[in-house]
Amino acid sequence: MQAYRTPARHGWLWISGGFALFRRNPAALTFLVFSCSFLVLATSALPAIGPILAGLVIPALSQGVMSGCRLIDRRQPVPMDTVFSGFRTNAAQLLLLGLINVVVALGLETVSALMNPEPPQEIVEPEAKPQNGTDAGRTEPMPPEVVLAQKLGEGLHPITLLYIPVRMAFWFAPLLVAWHGMDATKALFFSFVGCWRNWRALLIFVLAALGLAIMLPLAAVLAVSAVSLTLGRTVGAMLIIPFAFVLIPSLFASYYIAYRDVYHEHAT
Repeated sequence: MQAYRTPARHGWLWISGGFALFRRNPAALTFLVFSCSFLVLATSALPAIGPILAGLVIPALSQGVMSGCRLIDRRQPVPMDTVFSGFRTNAAQLLLLGLINVVVALGLETVSALMNPEPPQEIVEPEAKPQNGTDAGRTEPMPPEVVLAQKLGEGLHPITLLYIPVRMAFWFAPLLVAWHGMDATKALFFSFVGCWRNWRALLIFVLAALGLAIMLPLAAVLAVSAVSLTLGRTVGAMLIIPFAFVLIPSLFASYYIAYRDVYHEHAT
């Protein structure tokens, strides 16, 4: 198993490749992504053990979405039960990968709590200026997008830096477990190596994804909110539809494109 080094510009090519893959079969990819998300949310809602159980199955369910991307890439039909395909291929190691993820996440959360014992303050929406007109004394709450913009960066903590190598280790691990027959620990190692060798492309990928998912919509809402808060809320609600049904499935697909590029797997 070899992780190949790719140029930094490939980070954007992964994004554009994800959109291209989405256009091939938008219905199937959207169904897989929403099925995976629903199953994770439903599992996490179970009493007591829900969040831990959800953490265990996330690698297998996300692998199911990637299997769908692989079928679409190969121009093959995508069965409706593809989201469960991760439970049929090296399932024990995928569940072990989920267990490791849960343990590491709990460990990092514990360290973070010990370093920052004070409970986080609740976000209070600032009061808006009175609107002109007959209801001059009435105030409207600021849009959530404005509050978010004002609070960006407040939650950053040094412990966040520890999440970076952890995410690098888990980034490609489910695919390496399912498609290369690796055990969980070996997959974590080769995933980290793959990310390390391609950190420039990965950085471009993350920045582009954040820009598409957060910065551009936020900038649009803020620009409109400067004219009208009500119109800003309307624009924000309208952006949810393309975000949910186009951007999220395309970003899932770009994750598969990144794996294919780094580990030189080609569609047949």
